[in-house]
Amino acid sequence: MNLSLAFARLREAALTLLRGVRPHADKSSASAHASAGIGPAAADRAAVTPEAAKPDAGAPAAVMSGPAPQQAVAVEPLPTVAPLPETPPMAPAPLPDPDHDRLLARSARLQEQKLEFGAKLADMERLVREFERRQYEALHEVLSECLRLRHEHARLQAERSGADADIDAARAAADDFESYQRSAQAQPPALPELDESERDELRRLYRTAASRCHPDRAGEADKEEAHARFLRVQEAYRNNDAEALRRIIDELQEPAGTAGAHGASSAPAVGDGLRHLVGELQNEVADLILAVQTLQLDPTYREARASDDWDAHFAGARRAFEQECATLRRHIRSFDWKLA
Repeated sequence: MNLSLAFARLREAALTLLRGVRPHADKSSASAHASAGIGPAAADRAAVTPEAAKPDAGAPAAVMSGPAPQQAVAVEPLPTVAPLPETPPMAPAPLPDPDHDRLLARSARLQEQKLEFGAKLADMERLVREFERRQYEALHEVLSECLRLRHEHARLQAERSGADADIDAARAAADDFESYQRSAQAQPPALPELDESERDELRRLYRTAASRCHPDRAGEADKEEAHARFLRVQEAYRNNDAEALRRIIDELQEPAGTAGAHGASSAPAVGDGLRHLVGELQNEVADLILAVQTLQLDPTYREARASDDWDAHFAGARRAFEQECATLRRHIRSFDWKLA
């Protein structure tokens, strides 16, 4: 047989075989190719199975030449991502108090006023006490004698007249004499004398002790104790007692590593606590101002302030009492003479 004719027959047989296999392959793999994203031309090529594409024995290799069938690509599954844990919603930050700075400045100013008026009141009370002590030393004997003679004269006058007004006057004179005798027995001791440097040290100790008795340095349960301690500070200052002030300061020392001595809190007050502190300080300052104004009207304080030379003032008062005593003695002798 002619070689060309044999090649043509083989080629014709291979084409016939391909036409018989292809319709079945198209039906079975159409969906697979479509899901795999293989186009129509690629699907035609992929439809040829290895068995169908295998040439007959003895057929020329050139008949089956062409592109190799495509292999399916394995796709690895995506890793599973665990859902994030749900976080609770954050609470909104509290709005700052618009009055905080103003209240804080007001609290500091009130604390300074408390120290100022407390020191002023203590100075005034110390002045009154020193004046009364000097007055007692200069006038005690003559004043006591004058009150005794007043009582005696009023008693004799009431016995002579029997009038209700004279009886009331005699009773009042007796009360004055007895009251003075009791006050003389309770006369406080003299204040220690201080020079200028010692007085400056006393003022420094007073400010240190008083500043540590503020309400913001004491817990709510210790308010009463802090107030009592502040009164002790004032009493020590009035008495020129620097040692007592030092002892109080030692009591108020804050141990290291603690929030403060005696229940004190070092944290500044905020919000309603700061408003409450300002209210307490306002009341305390108002009380101190009232006490200062009341003492300014006291006759003894006014007398002490009016005289620059107490010795000369007491000498003049002594002469007046001595003259009154002389007059009362004459009147009493006249009663005795008339009774005789």
